[in-house]
Formats: sequence, structure tokens, C-alpha cells
Amino acid sequence: MKISKLFLLIFLISAINVSANELKFGWNIGNINLSYDVINSNPIFDADILHFNWIYNTFSFGFNVLEYYNVNNEEKMDFSILPINIAFVPLNFRDIFFFSIYTNGGLRLTQFNNNNQLNKEFSGAIGTKLFIFPKLLLNYSPNFSLFVEYSTRNELRIGLGMDLSFIFYVALMAIKEDTEKKRENI
Repeated sequence: MKISKLFLLIFLISAINVSANELKFGWNIGNINLSYDVINSNPIFDADILHFNWIYNTFSFGFNVLEYYNVNNEEKMDFSILPINIAFVPLNFRDIFFFSIYTNGGLRLTQFNNNNQLNKEFSGAIGTKLFIFPKLLLNYSPNFSLFVEYSTRNELRIGLGMDLSFIFYVALMAIKEDTEKKRENI
């Protein structure tokens, strides 16, 4: 409990103080990536939780607290804890629209549902990304992206990424509309 409070305190201090530097900081609650593996002819659905990103001039460093790979696979649970992302960002239009050439990597943990063994392997990728990363209140930055990447698992992925807050917003609007219709019918 003390560690989580310390982490929250450090996060809030860095979110407030980072504006004074050349360093640009953004974070979001997570992203959903829908992609298609061209080599293996396979659709892939990934998700990451708590995404943090720092941009300094034309370089970027980021990480996710947790990343789930191929969420729709029922045979195994495939995830990575604290995978990092390093990027060269040659295009930065008004600190909202970016183009990057990136690499990411981390320790990938895989557990198959038919046994309790946890497999560990390095997983990485290299690719390009065209993304929108605007900064909102408390440096919150919803992320919408188009990407092409090649991974260490011999996947050539072309995909679309979107912020989880967008999904939550759409779900809340649907619930609100449904509630209003029920009130009209009463």
C-alpha cells in the first residue's frame, strides 16, 4: 500500500513539474490495438494498461504498466509487465500530431490454459506509427494511431490503436441514451 501511495505521489509531482522543462509528458489509462498480421493472415487484438510517454526534442521514451497480447486467444494468456518503447519522432505538428519510428521490447510471459507453466521470452518489435497524442487536463493524452510493425514472433502487423477512455465514453453515452429512452417510456 505504501509503494502505491509513493508511486502516485511521484506521478503527480512529475505531472505538475514537467511543464517547466523541454520535456513533454503524457499519459493515458491504456490503449486497444486492432491489427492484422499480414504474414500469418491473422487478426490480433491487444490491450495495454496505464501508458506513460515522455518526448524530448525528436526522441520519445514510454512504457506501459501491463500489456496483453492477442486478448481474444482462449488457449493462452500472453502478457508483458513494463514493456518499454523508444522512438525517433521526426514529425511533430503542434505537439498533437506525430510520426515516429520506434522499437519496443520487454519480457513476455505466456501461460497456457491447459497447464500452470509460465513461459518467459524476450519480445520486441520495430515499426512506424502515425498518431495523435493531445495533452488534456493533468497531462492526460488520449492516443489514436495507425501503425505498421514487425515483431520477434515473425508478425508483420498493420493496425489501428485507440485510447480506452474513448471506449468508456462511447459506452457511457450508450448507457445514458438507453436510460433516457426508458424514462420516456415510463
